[in-house]
Amino acid sequence: MSVDTKAKFIGKLDADALLVFIKENIDPNAESTIETEEKKIYSNVHNGIIFFGGEEGVEKLTSGFIHFASDGEIRSLHYFHHDTLWLDKNSFERNIKQGTPELNNEVTELSLGYNATAVEVMKKITEFFGGYIQENNCSGEWFHKVEKVK
Repeated sequence: MSVDTKAKFIGKLDADALLVFIKENIDPNAESTIETEEKKIYSNVHNGIIFFGGEEGVEKLTSGFIHFASDGEIRSLHYFHHDTLWLDKNSFERNIKQGTPELNNEVTELSLGYNATAVEVMKKITEFFGGYIQENNCSGEWFHKVEKVK
């Protein structure tokens, strides 16, 4: 298991806008491999899944990486969004107990291998788009809200 800095955003974070932000603020040569695919979920657990998209049983999954250079390192920011909500009791309870019940919703998650640069990059992104950050996902600390900087 790796140690990561993570960020979450309510709803679908525009992947193109994220790439533009990174190009304008971190690395003008950043490149994206983010793609969207539809997949059919063949499962008898549909009662535990909320489909936000247009068709029951079909999930739109958007994922990939934005590769960029920062502080002399090549970094790969992982982007993940799906238009479903899998009802997981433990996650829902943790969000409620940690004061982030709004994360019990459709979210986009970003992940970047943990170090000081990762924390700095994720803070810039969450301050620009407004979101939640978990600086070190192995520290025991939960996500905290970061307000948009105007």
